[in-house]
Amino acid sequence: MSASEHATDWAQRGDYQLWDIDSQNAVGFYETLGAALRDVAETIDLYGAESPEVLALVLIRLDVPPAEGRVAAGAALVRKALERPAAAHPVV
Repeated sequence: MSASEHATDWAQRGDYQLWDIDSQNAVGFYETLGAALRDVAETIDLYGAESPEVLALVLIRLDVPPAEGRVAAGAALVRKALERPAAAHPVV
């Protein structure tokens, strides 16, 4: 795969990417901010808001210049994911 094909493949995965800072691996690709934050909220439900697994996450946006692409990371990302409307958090 050429470099340009690789770049196109990544670009087609969505406008938002969730990364694990510790492992430097992409862990999710999303079309919308809401979808990304829902996944973060589910991860918080599984591991806890202060767990290393959650605090190592960073959400970036690809449809803006790189200097503006970081949406949130760590505790700021937790706050952003949990501030979604109550209807977005299903009760089980």
